[in-house]
Amino acid sequence: MKKIISLLLCLALVLGLSTMALADGEKTIYILTPTEDHGWTGSVATFAKMSADEINAAGTYKAEVKTAASAAEQIPQIEDIIANNAADVAGVVILPQDDTVEFAIQQLVDANIPYVAFDRIIAGVKDSAVANVKGDNAGVGKAVAEYFISLGMKAGDEVIVFEGDTSSVTADRDAGFTDYLKEQGWTEDDLAKITFSGAMNWSRSAAKEYFESLMSDSKNASIKWFYSQDDEFALGIMEALEGSAIDDAELERVKANYPCVWKDLNAAPKLCFVGCPHLTLGQLKDW
Repeated sequence: MKKIISLLLCLALVLGLSTMALADGEKTIYILTPTEDHGWTGSVATFAKMSADEINAAGTYKAEVKTAASAAEQIPQIEDIIANNAADVAGVVILPQDDTVEFAIQQLVDANIPYVAFDRIIAGVKDSAVANVKGDNAGVGKAVAEYFISLGMKAGDEVIVFEGDTSSVTADRDAGFTDYLKEQGWTEDDLAKITFSGAMNWSRSAAKEYFESLMSDSKNASIKWFYSQDDEFALGIMEALEGSAIDDAELERVKANYPCVWKDLNAAPKLCFVGCPHLTLGQLKDW
């Protein structure tokens, strides 16, 4: 999440030449994020506020963080920024709630307000952004497909995909998964065996309820491939399992067989490459 600090400072540098006519501190960088409700979205808002504090302390620009729980709340935030005096806006950094924010972002473009899109990229306006900053979500989907195949998944096996939302993040993770399976020879009939949950809004409780509903039907008992697009979903599934007939020994067996990307489990790392912008500092320290 520290990446957003560098992102904001880069935006300030990009805008610097165009703001010479105004005195220091007169222009504002607005940072729009989801509310601090859980996991990585909470971390985005937390680190955005830290970045804003640093920018305000430097005195060249003002910075203000606005959080929203939904697109319906985020859209008027953008409209207010434009209406209140677009000339005093240095730029906007936004993590869009979903694709319905596209028209409001286009209003930023029409008002000549530079913006940076973070994490969720809206195709219709992405070419208008100063930068589109995101993780390799298609690569995430591909890596999951590769891993499942390495464990024995065959073409036509039933797969359940726990989807996050309706944004580019989910679309890319879906596409990366299915595109790789096609490369491995899966036909359209094989792909039809994949069940997509629909938007679960990155909710642990929603994943738990969905999993429990699936397992309550005996015809789903043989399904063993579950693609969780977020750690919150995985935790929800684990909570469902903990409340089932599966005992602690089985849970420990699953945990013990979780993949490790380095050969020597006792090796001390020299460098850490974080490829996912959703990873929090707290998670790194915990691991």
